[in-house]
Amino acid sequence: MAKRGSQGEALYTLTEVSAKTGISMPTLQRYKRSYQDRLPTVGKGRRQRYPAAALEVFEEIKAENIARRGRPRKESSGGDAKSAAKPKQRRVSRAKARRERRRASGTGAPRKASEATASKQDLLTLTEIKERTGISYPTLSRYVRQDPDRFPSVGEGRRRRYHPAAVQAFQSAYEEGKSSRGRRPAQPKSEASAPATSTRRTSKAASAGGAELKKRINELERRVKDLEKRLSKDLKLRFTIPGR
Repeated sequence: MAKRGSQGEALYTLTEVSAKTGISMPTLQRYKRSYQDRLPTVGKGRRQRYPAAALEVFEEIKAENIARRGRPRKESSGGDAKSAAKPKQRRVSRAKARRERRRASGTGAPRKASEATASKQDLLTLTEIKERTGISYPTLSRYVRQDPDRFPSVGEGRRRRYHPAAVQAFQSAYEEGKSSRGRRPAQPKSEASAPATSTRRTSKAASAGGAELKKRINELERRVKDLEKRLSKDLKLRFTIPGR
C-alpha cells in the first residue's frame, strides 16, 4: 500500500512501481542507476520512495529505450564503413582449400577415381570370381594371401578389384592344389618290393619263439616249486624235537 508524504501525496516503492507500470524490477533498477537526475524521489537508501510523477518518467524512459532499440546502428566513418560495405566471405576449411589447389594443379584426383576406372575396365570383385569359378570365398582369399602378385588386381583392401585374366589364374591355382592333394607319398623301394610272404614268415617265427619262451618259463616255475618243497622238508627235519 502506498504511503503518504508530508504534503499528502502518495509515495510508492520500486516494487509497487513495477506492479503499476508493468516494467520488470531489473529494468527499473537499471533506469534508477542511469537516470537518477530525471527521477523524482523522496528519501534515500531502502526508505527511498517515488511519487506519482515518477511513474510517468519511468514510462517515458521505457518508450525511449524501445525506440532506440528499433533504430539501425550508426555506421562509423573511415575504414569501418568500407569494411561494412563489403559482403562477408564464407570461410573455407583448410582441407577443402588443399583439395581445390590439388584439383587446380592436376596433382590430386578425386577419391573415387579408382572406382570409376575399375567400372570402365570391367574389374571383378572376389565374390564375382567365386560365382564364375565355383571356388569358395575362403579358398580364394587364401590364394591371394599366399601369392598376391599372381592375380592381377587394382586397389587395396576392400576396394581391391581383379582383372578378368585373374579368373584363369585362380582356376590354375585351384587345379594345382587339387592335384597336389591327390598325390600319395612315395614309399622306399625296399619296403615296396618286399613280398607278402616275408611278412607271413616273420609272424610265424615270432609265434614259434613265443611258444618256446612260454615253455621255458613253465619249466623254471616247476623247478622253483620243487626247490621250495625240498627246502621246507630240510627245515622241518632240523627243527624237530626228539621224543615227539
